[in-house]
Amino acid sequence: MQYHVDFWGRWRKTTRAAAYWQIVAEQEAADARLLIETAVVNAYVRLDAAYKMQDVARAGLSRREGIIAMLALRAKAGLSTDIDAVAAREALTDTRSQIDLLDGEISARRHEIAALLGKTPAFADALSRPRLPSIADPAPLSSVPAVLLGYRPDVSAKRAAVEAAANAVGAARAAFYPDVDLVAFAGFRALDIGHIFRPGSVASQFGPAVTLPIFQGGQLRAALKNRLGEYDEAVSDYNATLSRALQQVADGIANLKAGQAAKGEADRAVSYWTHVVELQNLRQKNGISDTNDRLDAETALLLSRRRAVEADARIAVVQITLIRALGGAWSPTFTSTAGQTFHG
Repeated sequence: MQYHVDFWGRWRKTTRAAAYWQIVAEQEAADARLLIETAVVNAYVRLDAAYKMQDVARAGLSRREGIIAMLALRAKAGLSTDIDAVAAREALTDTRSQIDLLDGEISARRHEIAALLGKTPAFADALSRPRLPSIADPAPLSSVPAVLLGYRPDVSAKRAAVEAAANAVGAARAAFYPDVDLVAFAGFRALDIGHIFRPGSVASQFGPAVTLPIFQGGQLRAALKNRLGEYDEAVSDYNATLSRALQQVADGIANLKAGQAAKGEADRAVSYWTHVVELQNLRQKNGISDTNDRLDAETALLLSRRRAVEADARIAVVQITLIRALGGAWSPTFTSTAGQTFHG
């Protein structure tokens, strides 16, 4: 057993470096968990969007089937020919193809969720349709404090790595000073500083009482140079990670604003084409327009509703990305369609 007097703080700095490396490992594990969590939520958002787009497609399918049925009655009454139903049947076929594609999208998203959770395909097949609440945006966006980036696990890990490297440099520098072994000094009658650097500073039965690193100068200088290089690399990694984090937050805020603007346009398009469809129904009933005009309006309404669903999904994905960029520190308010409020 050996007992050393830590005159120069070498062992203290070595211990601190080890403690910081433990923090690095913990924060890297936290970053991996956050990555998986946000990936799972993102997959659920896309699954929810696929179901909603399928709802829109099925509603369009029902409308087009109604148009074809109406055309069939008009044809029996001699008011139209089968040629009038060609466009309607083509639109019906296109809508059915979209539904089939969305079935594949739903299946793929289910399997993605199962894979992220480490589950089997059987688990994916048993997943029910998600009912996701809306997420409130940060308000105001311009006031999102950069200090929140300190909660990012990857930033915390890089900062701890810098601290570990700094302490390792301190330990390497302290290694240039003599190391005193108290057990070996027990062979002396007194701890006389005047005897420390004499060649006879050895207890016969315990070995050297003082290790003089001057005889290992080249090795110690090389070790210090390596530690300094590691410190510089750690600082560079930290700066790069922090810059990347700032850019991701800025991009997330900009994308969220752009997504909200696109959502507004999509909602206005839905309102417009809904009104046009209502007018075309009235015009057709009064014999002012034909079925093709109504079918064109129905098609435009279907596309506008798809765009609105896609805009909602893009906003949700950007919000999740922003949460990831903030390291999960921002807990938004969730508001359900029933008006209940949930806090993350």
